[in-house]
Amino acid sequence: ESDGSCDKTTKSIRICKTLSEGPKSHMEIQNPKWQRDKVLIHEIIHAFMFESGLAECHDRIHNEQVVDWFALQMPKMVKVFKELKLIK
Repeated sequence: ESDGSCDKTTKSIRICKTLSEGPKSHMEIQNPKWQRDKVLIHEIIHAFMFESGLAECHDRIHNEQVVDWFALQMPKMVKVFKELKLIK
């Protein structure tokens, strides 16, 4: 039912096939690549949280809203860090 999932036991991410093939169930995805990338970034954030132990220790941090916030803000943050030459 979800667009993607992160399995901490196998360190793998799965993305729904329909995100790269076209319409998904009852809704039409106009830009499947954009949606797929968005879901992949979201799941990567989950993976980093699992790896760091945040998932087990802090339910308030490792929830969908916080993960979405990081997924949406991370590209902007990276851009600013690059512009300021803080990262390559």
